[in-house]
Amino acid sequence: MEGIYTPRLILTTLDENAAGDVLDFYLENPEFEDFEPQRPYNFYTYEQMAKTLKYEKDVMKRSLGMRYWIFEQESPYKIIGTVSFQNFLISVYHSCQIGYKIHKDYQKMGYATEAVRAACEEIFEEFDIHRIEALTMPVNEPSKKVLKKAGFLYEGLAREKALIKNVWEDHEVYSLIKSDIL
Repeated sequence: MEGIYTPRLILTTLDENAAGDVLDFYLENPEFEDFEPQRPYNFYTYEQMAKTLKYEKDVMKRSLGMRYWIFEQESPYKIIGTVSFQNFLISVYHSCQIGYKIHKDYQKMGYATEAVRAACEEIFEEFDIHRIEALTMPVNEPSKKVLKKAGFLYEGLAREKALIKNVWEDHEVYSLIKSDIL
């Protein structure tokens, strides 16, 4: 399997042929919705997953974003998480935003931190990124722990940043600068 290898993980991209595996990942983790914008009515379908993966592949080809799917090296056929980068602003900013999720059965094992660090290093190197920003709801303590362990620094609060479950939610802003880890 091609991708980024860490001591325990493989981070790789997927195409629409993996739609069933991606759908299983989301169906097994409905709690992700507690921290994300409302999904379209057809999100939990094979067809929508295939469309999403095809779209993401196109975004990656155009260097506008990147999504890695996380697998254990010992079990490289079950998705255990994802790390994505979006909103690439090159020009004067050379920045992007990160998002990540870990399967509920693989949390509190250090996998998220390991994957986030490795993915950030790759993004800094391959995309000429200077700054990566992360947004997380103040109540999402596990996410804040991952960010801090991965070297991100807290910058402040973005008031009513995103509409989550029909409520405008504040988000804490964290950042990682290329020189922080490379």
